[in-house]
Amino acid sequence: MIISNVSTGMKSIIYFLPILFLFACTDAESSFDATTNQQPINTEAEIDSVLNTLEKLTYKDLSEDYLEETGNVGSFTKMIKKGTFYKVTEDDIFKFIVGTVRIKNFIAHDDYYKANAPNVNESYEQIWLIDNKLLHKVLQLKKELTKGGHDPDGFYLRTGHRHPVLNEEISGASRSQHIAGKATDITIRDINLDGVEDQKDKQIVLDILNDVVIKNEGGIGRYPGTMSVHFDVRGKRARWDSY
Repeated sequence: MIISNVSTGMKSIIYFLPILFLFACTDAESSFDATTNQQPINTEAEIDSVLNTLEKLTYKDLSEDYLEETGNVGSFTKMIKKGTFYKVTEDDIFKFIVGTVRIKNFIAHDDYYKANAPNVNESYEQIWLIDNKLLHKVLQLKKELTKGGHDPDGFYLRTGHRHPVLNEEISGASRSQHIAGKATDITIRDINLDGVEDQKDKQIVLDILNDVVIKNEGGIGRYPGTMSVHFDVRGKRARWDSY
C-alpha cells in the first residue's frame, strides 16, 4: 500500500535495494578473499585458530552501554555471563569460520549490522557471542554430508547469535539458545544433488543431526513443511516441530 503511493523512481529504488545489497556484499567478500587468499576451514583446530585471531572478551569486559542496548541484562545475565565474546572488526567479518561459511553469517544481524555491513568501514566493530562447540557441530554436519555422498554446502546458514533485543524483535523464543551463542538456523537446499530442493533433502540433514551430530547433546527444531532446521548445543536433548 505504501509503495503504491510513491513515485516510479522511488519504487525502482525500493525494488533494487536488495539487489544492490547483494552485489555490495559479493564485491566486498570477493575483495577480501583476493587480498587474504583465505582457504576453507576444514578442521576443529582451524576453527579455533580463527577464533584465536579475534580479541576475546568476558562478560565483565562488556560496556554498560552495550549490555543495555542489546538487552543482555537482568534475567538474561545468567544465560550469557559464562560465555565467550569476541570483538569482530572490518578485518574479521568476512573470514571463513566453518568451511566457506563466514563469521558474518553467525553474528547478530541487528540494525547496527544492517547499517554497516556489507560496506564495512574502518571503524566497524561488533560483539559476537559464540560457543565453539556449535561451530564444531556445523563442521561435523558438513563432514557427515560428504561421507554420505551429499553436498556439504547444500544448506545456507541463516542466523547464529541473537542478543535479547534482536531476539524479541523477530519474536524468537524467550530463552532462545541463540541468545547464548549456542544455536543456528539453516535453510536446506539440494543436499542429495538430484536437482530438486525438497523434504528428502531436509530429512537427510535431520537424520544426521539426530543420529550423529546432536544426538542427546542439544536441541533440534524440525519445522515440518518448511526447509528450515534449527540445532543447538544446549547440553541436553530437546526436539520440537513448531516455531
